[in-house]
Amino acid sequence: MKYLKPILVGTAVGAVAITVVLMVLSLLLSLQNIPQMLITPMVLVALGVGAFLGGNFAAKLTREKGLLVGLCCGALLFLALWLFGQAIHGGGFGAIGIVKLAVALGLSALGGVMGVNAKKRRK
Repeated sequence: MKYLKPILVGTAVGAVAITVVLMVLSLLLSLQNIPQMLITPMVLVALGVGAFLGGNFAAKLTREKGLLVGLCCGALLFLALWLFGQAIHGGGFGAIGIVKLAVALGLSALGGVMGVNAKKRRK
């Protein structure tokens, strides 16, 4: 239970980061002539940034078990995004879903490890 609040906060931070990155990328798409085939990699970049920041933030709050906290944060973030996607589009869980899950878990775990090992700032 002591890890639940940091994981939820980290997931929220990750969701906000994904939203901001997607907004910037959508602005870029509207201003530039970007090929349709680059949209999926752009979504993966947004997911990776959000997962990394969410796992990092959650691990900095707990100051221990960064890998586990990061993985939980990434799994929760992926689950939330997947459920929203299912509600909007429907469909199944294909190859791109596996890639998104791998990106979310891998980068959130990396963020968690880096968050725990980051030096605490002096005030």
